[in-house]
Amino acid sequence: MSFSNFPTGIDQIDTKCWETFEPFYTELQERIVTHENLHWVYTNPHLAINSTNCDAKWVELWERFIPDVDYSGLENECVTGWHRKLHIFHIPFYYIEYGLAQVGALQMWRNALDDQTGTEFRFDTDMLADLVDLVEKTIEELEASIEN
Repeated sequence: MSFSNFPTGIDQIDTKCWETFEPFYTELQERIVTHENLHWVYTNPHLAINSTNCDAKWVELWERFIPDVDYSGLENECVTGWHRKLHIFHIPFYYIEYGLAQVGALQMWRNALDDQTGTEFRFDTDMLADLVDLVEKTIEELEASIEN
């Protein structure tokens, strides 16, 4: 195994960390939107039978969980975003497993920051709030280190 491309300076490490962490965060947001969309579909079948309602729900959820993306001029791409999530049509509940795995990985990372000997694995509101705080704090620190 060669480590010739491994970052050596602190700036390279910060950049590499951000490049690794940012897609993880973005993918988790998309998984939340997809899961919430599926939850709505299965709990509102009388509405979900109409694809226009599904389009509207997708946009509502996207704007709620991913408000930073500007779809000006690309509204149709946002509205039909769920059409391109093949998991919704073929293996609908498999997509959430990716999200659960990501949350578990975040917990392990968080716990390893304090204690390298063990970890706990929970999905309660307090744990999830703690993880959101950790992610937001880490992103702020990474952005600050990149700006300096």
